[in-house]
Amino acid sequence: MDNKKTSLKILNYLFVLLIGISLLLPAFGVLDWASFNKDPWIQAIPQSLENLLVVLIAFLMGRVFRIKKITFKSVISFWLLGAVAMLLFTITSWIKAPNTFSLYSFGAFLFPFISAVSPLFSLFILGSFLAPLLCEIQAKLTSKNFNLIWGIITFLVFLFTAVFLPLPNNWQAVVLVVALGWGIKEKSFLDKIKPIWAGLFALILLALSISLTVSFNEAKLIASTKFSFNPALLISYASPVYIFVAALIERTFRPVFKNITINQLYFLTPLAIVGQYSLSPNLFFYNSTTHRLGISKLKLLVIMAGLLILSAVLVLAVKALILHTSFGKMISQSLDYASGKDLLKVALDVKHKICTFISNHKVSLWTWAYFIVLSTCCILLMADSGKIDNQSAWGLLLGQDLFVPVLSAIFLFALFAIFNFIFTRYWTSVVLVTVLTLVWTIAEKEKLLLRGEPIYPSEIQEIANWKTLLPMVGMGLVIAAIIVIVVLILITIFLEKKHPIKMGNFKQRLIWLIISIVVFLTPMGFNNKNNPLYYIPRGFGNVITFSNPKGDLQKNGPVLTLLDYLNIEAMQKPEGYSIDKLNKIQQHYSVVAKQINKTRKNDISKQTVIFNLSESFVDPTDFPSVKLTGPDPVPYLHSLRKDITYGHMLSAGYGGGTANMEYEAMTGFNMANFKGQIMPYLQVLPKYSKYPNMGQRFNYASAIHPFYGTYYGRKSVYKKYQFNKFAYLGSKYKIYDQKKIGADWYMSDQTLYANGLKQINSVKSGQFINLISIQNHTPYNNWYGDSEYNKEIKLSLPLAKGITDTNFATYTKGAQYTDQAVKNFINQIDKINKPITFVFYGDHYPTIINQDEIKKYPIKLHATTYFIYSNKYARKHGAKAKISKANYVNTSDFISMTLEQTNSKVTPYQALLTKIHQDLPALTINYDGETGYELVNQKGHKVSSNTLTAHQRQLLRDYEMVQYDMSVDKGHLMNSKFYD
Repeated sequence: MDNKKTSLKILNYLFVLLIGISLLLPAFGVLDWASFNKDPWIQAIPQSLENLLVVLIAFLMGRVFRIKKITFKSVISFWLLGAVAMLLFTITSWIKAPNTFSLYSFGAFLFPFISAVSPLFSLFILGSFLAPLLCEIQAKLTSKNFNLIWGIITFLVFLFTAVFLPLPNNWQAVVLVVALGWGIKEKSFLDKIKPIWAGLFALILLALSISLTVSFNEAKLIASTKFSFNPALLISYASPVYIFVAALIERTFRPVFKNITINQLYFLTPLAIVGQYSLSPNLFFYNSTTHRLGISKLKLLVIMAGLLILSAVLVLAVKALILHTSFGKMISQSLDYASGKDLLKVALDVKHKICTFISNHKVSLWTWAYFIVLSTCCILLMADSGKIDNQSAWGLLLGQDLFVPVLSAIFLFALFAIFNFIFTRYWTSVVLVTVLTLVWTIAEKEKLLLRGEPIYPSEIQEIANWKTLLPMVGMGLVIAAIIVIVVLILITIFLEKKHPIKMGNFKQRLIWLIISIVVFLTPMGFNNKNNPLYYIPRGFGNVITFSNPKGDLQKNGPVLTLLDYLNIEAMQKPEGYSIDKLNKIQQHYSVVAKQINKTRKNDISKQTVIFNLSESFVDPTDFPSVKLTGPDPVPYLHSLRKDITYGHMLSAGYGGGTANMEYEAMTGFNMANFKGQIMPYLQVLPKYSKYPNMGQRFNYASAIHPFYGTYYGRKSVYKKYQFNKFAYLGSKYKIYDQKKIGADWYMSDQTLYANGLKQINSVKSGQFINLISIQNHTPYNNWYGDSEYNKEIKLSLPLAKGITDTNFATYTKGAQYTDQAVKNFINQIDKINKPITFVFYGDHYPTIINQDEIKKYPIKLHATTYFIYSNKYARKHGAKAKISKANYVNTSDFISMTLEQTNSKVTPYQALLTKIHQDLPALTINYDGETGYELVNQKGHKVSSNTLTAHQRQLLRDYEMVQYDMSVDKGHLMNSKFYD
């Protein structure tokens, strides 16, 4: 008898050990044979065994729970054990792989049945809670009735989970399998089958299951077209085949199963978590890919043995934590108290404690709740008709972005705490935070509608130009905002007098002040992968792409987007980047420059070169789906196209990004190389005392802008460009011939060119002039009266919010005035007896077409009009009338194109730009909102980067390294002869 007990005990431990090892297999991809062997039987056997394992364990857990009569205290202890085990594995995973940090993980280890991260752990907990109900039902039924009900429930569970909750994490089905195992009576129809026949029958059914799985694997490719019955039904966790096999196995080895103890179940809990917890591949760095690459069996066995030991130690540690520490004893006492009382009494006690806590902290809790609601409303306001990326904004917030408003509310509460410390008045502080948040949200929404992008932190300094910004926003909105602010002030005064609230004494407010300051320092680490703070916003669901600023704003809201963009790393460090590599690049392109210069005769510094950024200029006839039945608005430009360098310039912006296009034109660097949507004038150039640009080749360089010069930090930028002069409204250099057209707010292009001509004639030798127009800037409020285009335009494209056909007619008339001004300017420079080359380009499309249309016409709505014209004198002295490869170019190509057209010698850097222009398709940002660059051929079609040759890829690598040196690093090549 003793030998029999000993044998059963040994078998019992071997069985539990076998289950434990089996539970670990999924964590190592051992059962993922399908990834490296396509034989249907090789795929089906482990697949069926894994499904059977889950069902068997679920079924047996139900049997064990029934036999051991688990109490309420045991269930809660069991849950605590699993929760702590999950927490420890989660923390270990975060340390090992910080990118896995997520607040959803907290829900996973506290409420695994909600997050469904571990079906087995879920069934352990929920199945045990079903015990009293199942036992009560079972006691009232005969064996025959119960067997009938068992069969019906099995089939319904199988059908429900296979159809509505397919593999793999349909824990609801697994929990019900536990219930079935629990509910089967000792003397059921299974007892009529002898153990040996039950085992044989189980093997036959298992073989049938495997064959069905093979059929499924062979049929799954055509299941959607030729099978009305889904083959996945055959291999669901809740399949009657698996459930019946599990029941037969239990019948065969019942003496062994009866000896399974609660402690052994405790041992299996962490193993189930390790095997099925979604973070385990990140924790142990093993998956089907590494399995495919190969790993020794010995190493696998060592890892698995280590995991078994780790799990055993973990069980002992957790049990000690729960049962022997002061914290654990407190929990144990609470459980003892709970188990000795009526469940309703326990619930009432808990309710009383919760209500007392809320009453004692109601002001803080209501304040937090208010800021969460405010954050949620602000995020929803960013949506397009209630949708974000064609998904319901509410659905996103309640689903994957659930914690985003919480993170936003943390910063709002921190701002409130600062105001509360300063003013010591609760309502004043709340209203101040509310007003600032709403004003910022409205401003973000306006820019989103106008330009399809957020307000970048670097643009905040533009508030200094509020007098010129207000008309762009619209006085109606400004008046409404003022009224709302006045009403809020009156409400604040009333609340402070009638319902004053004192929140915290001086010490408490000081502590909150310090905490709040620390909170506002954290965004400085949000974009640095080497900083632990990098993973905090992402853990809340605040995912930052930078390549899609509109999407960032809509998903994360105005508050978090501002903080996310505070400290952006301009570029990722190119692979292989080093000072030594930069020196080799300089040497290589010095040789290339010498080769190019053998065929070049002119010195650019002795010529006059004019770059003209024409604000929002696009040929109106280039707009997709636009029909003009009136006169050609730009006849002069159209007359030039055949005879000069003329084509489309690929802009990095739509409705905005002026300074970025100017940066590309002036420096030759490309926005596509940057990590995200940054503004180099405000985020890159301030780091450097001087910066390479087209003007540095000349003895005299100037800029003229018939508007205010404070935008985009241009005054500081031109100093770094080492310009001799910057003329703007209000500067020490007068803007002459100031004229406006009709009711337009802005100075005309005629004014710009008049000042340009004056500058050309003021310097006898060569010079560089940067002209920036303003005439065609938004808005387009019918400035020119009843023009010929008001009734002659037909638009089939949806317009931006607030835009009508009249606005488009105004824009078209403005383009006509530009065409006339350009014609007059070119006629004037043709009369001057010195070489002049004029580079004209529109910086971006105007904000007329609805932003959504960009997805339909990504290249078309970014391709503006440009041309390069060399005057008669320049052409007589070696300049070309036109150059090849001009139909689609980038703004960064203008330097090399100008040098080619004027037949001028190049520096090593300009040799690199020349090769980039000549040997590569046009390079621009990715218009699909993704990171990286986009290539466009001369027909205006995208080109796959996979088609690039080794030479072309090397050119891009060299270009990136040079730009990185002048964007993130210390500008090593600036001190060499690379740019001179």
